[in-house]
Amino acid sequence: MFHLADDDIEYIVRQLGSPVGLSDRQRVVLAKSKNRDYYALNPADISTLVFCVRRMHHPLGRVAVVHALRDIANLNKDAFLTNQKPGHYGELIEIVTNHGECAIDTVNLIRELAYHPGCLLLMIEADIHKFLAKLLRHPIPHEVTNVVLWALGKIFKKSSGFQDLYRNMVESTDLFARFVEISGELAAQHESSDLEPTTTLNNWALLFTMVIDNDQSIEILRSSVDFWYALQLIFPIVFNLQSRTILERLRTWIETQDARIGAWFMQAEIIQHILVRYPLRPTNLPSPEEVTVLQIISGVLRCLQPPKHIEQNLSARINFIHMLADNGIYQILNMDHPAELMWLYQNISTQLQRLTSP
Repeated sequence: MFHLADDDIEYIVRQLGSPVGLSDRQRVVLAKSKNRDYYALNPADISTLVFCVRRMHHPLGRVAVVHALRDIANLNKDAFLTNQKPGHYGELIEIVTNHGECAIDTVNLIRELAYHPGCLLLMIEADIHKFLAKLLRHPIPHEVTNVVLWALGKIFKKSSGFQDLYRNMVESTDLFARFVEISGELAAQHESSDLEPTTTLNNWALLFTMVIDNDQSIEILRSSVDFWYALQLIFPIVFNLQSRTILERLRTWIETQDARIGAWFMQAEIIQHILVRYPLRPTNLPSPEEVTVLQIISGVLRCLQPPKHIEQNLSARINFIHMLADNGIYQILNMDHPAELMWLYQNISTQLQRLTSP
């Protein structure tokens, strides 16, 4: 790869800053230096291009440079890593903040760079996740909201392998309070869209699934009232989008034997939502998902056993048991079961007996 000469850089700046309107083809051509393919630019050149965006006098020039940066990122994310510093990502924040015409493309660039661990660590050091979360608290266009949610979800999902870093990110980023604040508005949009979730609501749901797609998330989020309330509000959509992943996560959570989580399962009517998708069937060969549902039910029942039941509302417990009965729990318990699942059915039966005995 070659280094871009100063006069070549000035050529790019001058041409992309031109007040003349640019076609799509021109944007590509002008992002090259005198017929040299910009895919061959080295990391120092890419750094220069990042800082060129805000120097463009014409909006189409700024958009053109961001398009070029996205093309480079798609080809070779390693090129963005060498010589890059948190300040480069701070510059991307400035672009999103001050140039609305570049906001969507720049946020998408951030999302694409999140796939590279090195770039991801640098952007987290620059607090890009906090910036994007704060952006959601402002009146921004729905299209920008959607790409911000998608980018945040990707950043959190890709960060989950860095345990301490992930914990700090979740604890310091006020994601769920914002959702609770606007839940009424989102619900109104949902009700007026023929019961199909809006794109924004779907993207919030995807963000939730990406944040909780990690075993340690429950330990981090266990004390977050906003998280549990927000997840309760959006659970039906989250579950429809990622039912298998959510089932696995719910099973992990309920296995912690935290009575507060058991209470949340009942208050949020989580089991009722699950049974709509996976009803209790009288079968000798339940599917893996149906087995997971039974394990979750068993976990909730364990949370209701003495002395933990003291923390639960009596009528809520009675209603929960009646709901299970109405959905056929006793019918499936009276069937013959595969030997490897006998323990599970016996546990559920024993727990129900304890809770319903005088």
